[in-house]
Amino acid sequence: MRLTHFVNWIPENRISAAEIITQSGASPSEARVFSQLFGFRQVAALDGKTSVEQVLFHLLDRLQQEAPQPALPADTLIYVHGMPVQHPDAPGWSARLRAHPFITPDAACYELDQQNCATLFWAFDLARRLLAARQARRIAIVAGDTLSTFPPEERYVAGCTLVGDAFSALLLEEADEGLQIGPIFLAQRPEFHAGIHDGEQAKKDFYQAHDELVSAALLGAGVTPHEQPMLLPHNVNRISWLNYSRRHHYPMESIALGLMPDIGHCYTTDSLLLLQMALPAVLAGTPHVMLSVGLGAWIGSCRLFYV
Repeated sequence: MRLTHFVNWIPENRISAAEIITQSGASPSEARVFSQLFGFRQVAALDGKTSVEQVLFHLLDRLQQEAPQPALPADTLIYVHGMPVQHPDAPGWSARLRAHPFITPDAACYELDQQNCATLFWAFDLARRLLAARQARRIAIVAGDTLSTFPPEERYVAGCTLVGDAFSALLLEEADEGLQIGPIFLAQRPEFHAGIHDGEQAKKDFYQAHDELVSAALLGAGVTPHEQPMLLPHNVNRISWLNYSRRHHYPMESIALGLMPDIGHCYTTDSLLLLQMALPAVLAGTPHVMLSVGLGAWIGSCRLFYV
């Protein structure tokens, strides 16, 4: 399956980590320790003047302008978000986005939101199956989450992460040349199914299982014990990845975390935001793996390669 083109958009607005954490009731010193240990300075946040619909239309505009064959619209649209609670302007999204000239008026529309940070990989799998069954020729995916209508403290998951806003759009086709998405690995650990709503001990157990879940994602993507491809992962926090690096002798320079201090953990779009920076290396043949482990222990991964 070819990733024909993709575009990203990160809001310019930022909220400091200290502001978010202290508004949750923590002390300034606790906020400083969390920021330093977990690797967050601030997060990207949609401002009150811009709606999700405007952002998605803007991304579809860019996708049409920049993709090959701009006059050939997508016949399928998949909307991906990691948080089921949506922005107030989200209801009726399919009818409104179908009005975009890059989407056919009778396009099949799907919405995926149940796999938290790993939901993008379920969208990849759905797209692969639709293309293989010839039920679609060109598939547009729009992805992203925002907490802009909620109080800032809702962005803080204590002991884990800070959530930022970012959005992506991509075009998928069945073709053997170009940037390819390899076989897609999907899994879930049912003992962690309650996710953020689980008890404190269960959440602690989930965080402690992070290494095991990441290893499952890499094995599922076909990574052998002797390989160390560049990872484009969920930017959940620095310390989890530092621990993984130390315990599994995986070089930190091969785990892309460069955006995290500035924009936070952007749920479904982390891997795509990181891919934009990594694209020259991918096109040059450097092995890369996209992966995400979401709350609820939803796991998704795939290799990227260029033909």
